[in-house]
Formats: sequence, structure tokens, C-alpha cells
Amino acid sequence: PLLPMPIGQLAKPIDALYFPSPTPALRAYRGKMLQLCASRGHIIVDPPEHVVDLLHARGALTRKPCEWVFWEVVLPIATTVPSDELATLLLALVEWAGSWQESEIRKLAERLADVLWLPTDGGAPHAIRTSFDPKSAAGEFRVVREKRANINAHIKRMDLDADAVWRILHACGLKAELTWGDIVDEAALVISDVDVQRATSLLAHLNARHTSLLGSP
Repeated sequence: PLLPMPIGQLAKPIDALYFPSPTPALRAYRGKMLQLCASRGHIIVDPPEHVVDLLHARGALTRKPCEWVFWEVVLPIATTVPSDELATLLLALVEWAGSWQESEIRKLAERLADVLWLPTDGGAPHAIRTSFDPKSAAGEFRVVREKRANINAHIKRMDLDADAVWRILHACGLKAELTWGDIVDEAALVISDVDVQRATSLLAHLNARHTSLLGSP
């Protein structure tokens, strides 16, 4: 039998791919994931689970893990995916990662290290490792204000497990404190803004924490 593809064509099971969606959030955005797979030229199908099991048992359908969609489809074209769609897909992935082993989470952090996707208060998406926890005590500084993760609306709309999302973001490098690099960036912003009060605060912050700052001065 032929199986329907998301783009309206039919495919032979022997040529087709299938992937599961292990969480409610991933199932909710499965349609978009299927479309992205098809747009990348993959022969992707979405039959009922019992059909998948039957065909796979007969070697007539290739079953891919869900993370394959992100590693092989979403991330390679991340710069072309609308920012809100990308944030939605990757937040669904991050929530799912809350059930992963530590070694798998480390690999996730490596894969997302340079991807500009996390919504922030400054409006531009940033990589996780350059963004800040909204609860950061250094919130008075512009470099923090502009890069604070702004995802509470996404979490609510998508009905995500907030604890799992924040835990994985921190495991992937979300910052709670300024680094030496941030100090340098903030100093440049202070000069640009001619903000004496912030300059005083930055100097006090540096004096109090210089021995524990991450990065190189």
C-alpha cells in the first residue's frame, strides 16, 4: 500500500521515514515538524502507530528517533525558520530533555551552543549560553536586561513543565551571573549610555565578585 505524505503525495513504505512524538508538546507541533522534514526532501509519512509497528516489523518502513528531526532537519535550517516557530520547537525539545540522561543533556548543550533561538527581553533571540535567567541578581545592568530569557508566555501557551525547561536551560549554560566578558560588554554600554550610576554599580559588582567571575579578565 501507498502512504500519504504531508505534502499531499504518496510514498512507498519501503522508501519512507517515520518518527514518534514522545511528549504532548511535541505531538502538538508534529505537523510543523512533518512539514520541515518534507521541505528538506525527506520522504516522511505519518500513519497510525499500529500501521507503523506492522510495517517496521516487516522492514518496510524506517523509524527514526524524534531527536533526528532536530539534529538533521531543524538545526541545519535554524536561521531560516521564523523565530517564534523555532523557539516553540526548541522549547518542546528542551522540555523533553528533562527526562534524558546527563550524557544526553551534555550533547544537547553542545548542539545548541551557537543557535540563536532563545527569546529575550531585548527582542532578539540569543544562544542559551549568552542569555540570562530572569531571576539574575545582576538585572540592573543593560547587558543582562537585553539578554534575559523571556519564555514564560511560551511555557504557558504550550503547557510545558516549567521546572524541567529551566533546569535544562541552566544545564545548557543559561547564566545567573555576569562573566568577565559580560563585565567588559557592560562597561562599553555604560560609556555609550554615559550612565554614571550604572558605572558605580558595575564597579561595586566587580569589586565584590572579581574572584568568582567566570571567563578571563
